[in-house]
Amino acid sequence: MATVMLNANRYVLANDAQGHPALTEQYVPRQSNPLRLIGTVFRENDPSMGHYVFGEFPLGIGWARSNRVTGRGVGGARFATADIRFQTQTLQLLAETQTHASPAVHPKARFIDHAGETWGFFERDYPPAGAVDSVCRDWNAATDTWDTPTSGAVITQSAGVAEGAKVFAAGTHKGNIFVVTNDTGAGAGAGSARSFSVTRNPNPETTAWAEVKGVGFPDNTDITVAVRDRNNFDDTYAAIVDEGNILLVALLFDASATTVTNAIRVYETSDLAVNWALTVTIPGVGESPMGFHRWRDPTNLAQITSVLVTNYNIYKIDSAANTATALLPNGVLSGNVDDGRANTVGLDGSLYLSLASGDNLKLTLVAENHILIENIGPATGMQVNGKFVSNDGLPAAFQGRANFCLDTPSDWMYWAYGGHAAATNATVLAYSKSRMAWYVMYDDPTANVDLYLLGYSTESDGIPRLFCVEEGAAAAVMTHQEYPNTPVTGGQTQNYEASSYIRHPVDSHGDPRTSKGVYHAIMDADNLSAADTGEYIQLQDGLDGAADTTNNRGNFLSGTLVLDYGASSVGVSALNVGLRETLFRDAGNTTDTPRRRELVIQAQPKLTDKRMWDFVIDLDATALEAPPTLVATAEIHETIIANIEAVAESVTKVAFVAGGQASVNVFVPANQAPVFTTWIVGSEGDNRGYRTGLVSVHVEESS
Repeated sequence: MATVMLNANRYVLANDAQGHPALTEQYVPRQSNPLRLIGTVFRENDPSMGHYVFGEFPLGIGWARSNRVTGRGVGGARFATADIRFQTQTLQLLAETQTHASPAVHPKARFIDHAGETWGFFERDYPPAGAVDSVCRDWNAATDTWDTPTSGAVITQSAGVAEGAKVFAAGTHKGNIFVVTNDTGAGAGAGSARSFSVTRNPNPETTAWAEVKGVGFPDNTDITVAVRDRNNFDDTYAAIVDEGNILLVALLFDASATTVTNAIRVYETSDLAVNWALTVTIPGVGESPMGFHRWRDPTNLAQITSVLVTNYNIYKIDSAANTATALLPNGVLSGNVDDGRANTVGLDGSLYLSLASGDNLKLTLVAENHILIENIGPATGMQVNGKFVSNDGLPAAFQGRANFCLDTPSDWMYWAYGGHAAATNATVLAYSKSRMAWYVMYDDPTANVDLYLLGYSTESDGIPRLFCVEEGAAAAVMTHQEYPNTPVTGGQTQNYEASSYIRHPVDSHGDPRTSKGVYHAIMDADNLSAADTGEYIQLQDGLDGAADTTNNRGNFLSGTLVLDYGASSVGVSALNVGLRETLFRDAGNTTDTPRRRELVIQAQPKLTDKRMWDFVIDLDATALEAPPTLVATAEIHETIIANIEAVAESVTKVAFVAGGQASVNVFVPANQAPVFTTWIVGSEGDNRGYRTGLVSVHVEESS
């Protein structure tokens, strides 16, 4: 006599036709076979192997883990120095070095396209040892240099004053370049070297710079010596904007000013700086002008207005009414000296600005007097686009904040980001306005340096370039990347770095609790060489939390597009896998790059560890084994049936023991309820009798 225990009750098993107890045990089928009646059979229709695809990267960087059930992180990267913005992924664009002459070696303010040239504005290293000129230079694409123009090289000059010649802001107005500087004491109407000055030039190739602090322009000592004496990029003392007929200049009068202290004053001119008038004063201790822009008027969307970004707020400046109106609620900007440092109005019509926390804001006018404020990351990973999305943020080595940002005539907006600490490296991040996703354009190999100035131009030869400036100890390091907005499939010749990597999110292949057999890696790429002396892609990984450089799985080459896991392709076992791809090119040819499209990992979860049992209960035999407390035959049989029904209806699992096996918790699936093959006995008169016979039962372990 064979018995089983189910929910603490003993049941006697019926025998099958061969006289054996009717009990079978097998594993629960954990994978269903895909059903395709017509059409092409795809790899996902093969139930014998899972295919986990790492293809395009529409989510950008910042995804430490992925979940293939919810889709979170699928289509994202943990981090990548490779260019993963497009359908075909390549090496990072080469940062080509630019040169510029001494003595002025620090580009400031911004780059300006004017009169068919790209112009940069340079300062000396401080404190000066001799001449302290601030100078203007134009970009020469043929030689990758910043040349000295024929007539307008020197913007301001002085005979060695301690403060040096500073450049605070630059812009264009009525066919002229205007530059806000300090007054070094050399020009007309000169004052202290700690005073503000304005110079203009229609074309530095043909014309010398002219100081134009005309009537009404402040001529007092207004700038702190402690700030002025350093070759720093964070001299947020002025901002400038062109309203067409009027030029507005915002100046910071700090605690040492003699005109007025702790205030931003906005001045205007309509006659090329012959006359100036005070438009408005914004009082506020520690408030600095971070940027001046033309934006749609929040109170009248049909109009364009000027908005001044500070580290405390954004102000609508009405030069006609002489008013400054704060546009943001209190608390959006904290007043930190780095709040609002990077700012621009995008071609999408939104205003973008940085926070000291490392995140950045997107401000969109959705209706009159209604500004939608969105945190677009990347520090905390908060992305908002009509819904709340959260990624995992940047790796610790690349955290920081933005110093500068600019938009380009494309989907791409660029941000100079991070590098402010000994353990962090600066990057140029590319932000996709349509995807609201972040990518790396350039990563600086040296920790604790700042990228502080970016520019975009097609001047000189029609080739679009992204300019980048890194603050150096003796001189700024200037580089550029060509065709920054164009995928490799555009047909242009591009230059690439020697190597770049893609770090994928840790991937559990949809089931973090189940071990997988990982067997093969398959690469879809071209422009690969036959040997690792040319173009190839190296595959590394880390299993179950190990660093993604722990295991080297081999190199993808033109003749090797499949890599095997384990000796003799037996595979490896892992709960999760963190992958790293590293792209390489021939060291002697900067125009070559692997062209990656897709990596496929072939793996199979081991899902056969849950069992199921089928057995048939003999009600009569079970009744004979019933405890003596159940004395009435009818009561015994009906109680046994009720106990079986209770197991079938139980929401929670119950204990099951068969033979010498350990007790397991099982349940009766809803579609496999017990089958009762019974008949009624003892039914006479008022006695309804009782049921006896056989009961077929199916139980399963659950995940």
